[in-house]
Amino acid sequence: MNKYLKSICFGTIFLVGIFCDFFPQPRAFAQENTFLEQAVENPTEKNEEGKKIRLTMGSNIIVVDGTKYLLTTSPKLVGGRTFLPLRFVIGQVLAAEMTWDNTVQRIFINKDDTQIVLTIGENKAVVNGAETPLDAAPLLEKGTTLVPIRFLAEQFKIKVDYDSSTQTITLTLPQETPPKESMENHAPIAKFRFDKEIYTAGQPVGTFDLSTDKDGDKIVETLWQVNHDEKLVAKTLSSMFKTPRAGTYDISYKVKDINGQWSDWYTESITILPNEKPLITELTTDKAEYAQGEEIQFSYKYENEDWETIKTERWTYRPKGVKESTMTPVKPEAIYSQGEYIVTLQLQDQYGNYSDKKEVVVKVNNVFLKGEFEYKVTHGKVGDTIDNFSSFNYTALKEIFPKKTASEKGKLIMSDSPEMVSQKGILYQETVWGNGRVLIHHINKFTEEEAKAHNKRLVVTATNNTLVNIDLTIWNKTIKGPSDDVFYLGQQLLYQYFKGAPSEVITIKPGSTQIIYDNGTRKWLPEQTISGMFDFSAPLPVTFTVAVLDQEDTLETMATMDNLPKDNHPRGTFNILAEDYHVDLKNETEAVKLLLGKGMPEWLEGTDGITKETVYNKGNYGMVYHIKVTAKEDTAIIINPRGYSFRGAIRWEDDDTYYIPAAGNYTGSTNRSAFAGIIRAGETREFAYMLPNGSASPVLFGFIPKSHWSKF
Repeated sequence: MNKYLKSICFGTIFLVGIFCDFFPQPRAFAQENTFLEQAVENPTEKNEEGKKIRLTMGSNIIVVDGTKYLLTTSPKLVGGRTFLPLRFVIGQVLAAEMTWDNTVQRIFINKDDTQIVLTIGENKAVVNGAETPLDAAPLLEKGTTLVPIRFLAEQFKIKVDYDSSTQTITLTLPQETPPKESMENHAPIAKFRFDKEIYTAGQPVGTFDLSTDKDGDKIVETLWQVNHDEKLVAKTLSSMFKTPRAGTYDISYKVKDINGQWSDWYTESITILPNEKPLITELTTDKAEYAQGEEIQFSYKYENEDWETIKTERWTYRPKGVKESTMTPVKPEAIYSQGEYIVTLQLQDQYGNYSDKKEVVVKVNNVFLKGEFEYKVTHGKVGDTIDNFSSFNYTALKEIFPKKTASEKGKLIMSDSPEMVSQKGILYQETVWGNGRVLIHHINKFTEEEAKAHNKRLVVTATNNTLVNIDLTIWNKTIKGPSDDVFYLGQQLLYQYFKGAPSEVITIKPGSTQIIYDNGTRKWLPEQTISGMFDFSAPLPVTFTVAVLDQEDTLETMATMDNLPKDNHPRGTFNILAEDYHVDLKNETEAVKLLLGKGMPEWLEGTDGITKETVYNKGNYGMVYHIKVTAKEDTAIIINPRGYSFRGAIRWEDDDTYYIPAAGNYTGSTNRSAFAGIIRAGETREFAYMLPNGSASPVLFGFIPKSHWSKF
């Protein structure tokens, strides 16, 4: 029930109150059971004074101006003091408004210009900010709040008469002066309080509405404002100030009544304390040392704000004495080689703070239980890292040269140069028709000063320079970023591209330009990357343009911009979209390797659409490899990146798309590999691979038959 419905239910028209139990009760009254339920009879009684209410101790029947009604809880005598049910007093006697703070069992009563705060069990009240003693404290009994009537009667000038012979209480309310039609409407008075005295950054900020209206008019609209800023105004505070950052803020509030009159702004200051990062106080293992392949159990303790939970655990491990860059970014379930290993844990709280890393050393002895390779290919998941701490050299495997069975022709438009963009202009431009694919990959290298002065936009457009409409079809459109993590971005892009996206048709009129992608008002900050791909089909020539603009620039402005000089990264237009390979292992008796992207003549040859020079796609970014594998016996496939960095994905045509690796990225290490799947004996399966944007080639695919698993 909202605030305004509550005002109706507790109004002075008593018959309206009869129907309030048919509506959901406000949260403030969640612990109240008492309410008027039904009329017993309806005699007529006229009063010269104000409204009269008669109650009898121990009886559930009350009489209001001669009409009898039934209460669910009767008045009672406690310690010589008369107590009445709070909801009856608030709704029928006072016609006031109330809020209930369950955490401290506190009641806030508002009527006209009087504000009263009562606390269950406390012999004092706060009236308009001043502390006042009570002759009896409010009670909470079986879910019903009972209040001493004498104190409230004194505050609101209610006459109380008690007939001891009949134990009858008569309450006579002051006579209300009927409003005149010509009487001036008073503006409401806005007021609120925060639901807590102290907040920490990340905690939701709540409020209690304490607004009043002298005329009893309904409040129909509210406005909130932060720091007296005209741009930070909303109908609800939570829409712009739900979990604010640390600092001191002025929060203003105003309300409008049903007659259209607004109150003045009412302002309260609030201080949000900084959110402290978690502190890991202890990280231990369940044993002093482990056998090779033995399960390891970890436990830890930490300190953080009581109300805040831990969002993420970041685990790593590596052999003791080697560089941190070689760490494996997962929690080790077991370690398969003898030695000492450093395991680290870092916690992230809900606010986003990361703890400092906590380390524990794990000692692995010379007792062998199981080998890493065989265990992970039989019990692991696609994408699991094979650490290979024994440093088996995958390049020592026999190299095979698969049969190329087909090529998918089309226009592969690649815009990756200049990869580091430090000025506005045209990055790449090409006119094509037919089927094709567009790849973009650019990093913001503008200065901090320039970035603050002008938000940068990476834009991809399509222009129709013909005399007829062109229906440009686009599908598998996936553009990621801006992001600081180029490897994560490349993996997410490839994963989503392999998953696919529905097609859309863009009609381009003669002589016009359509925007295919624009990061728009979304901030593209220095050192952040935007990366993307999409497939297209154009029945007539379309000019694709990739450009960097300022926020205020238009398409007309873009048409006058200069072409930016390229750097050492690849760009150009190439004539192959995909190549199909068949790896036939039926005659192989040992583990073999397949290298992709290792150099000429494998790299695609193309033409720079701006300079018209011959260029090479080093690594074959944007080209899909469809690799069909036929196995003689059960064969595990591993991916061993041979370049400096790698984080990607593969798609099994008969299954799903997987991250490779499932966690973290491979940087500066050629020992590790990722488990990519199994081909069963006699089966033929096919997977799709593409070099991820941001990663490096070449990439080694190892095909390890089951008879050799124990050797790795």
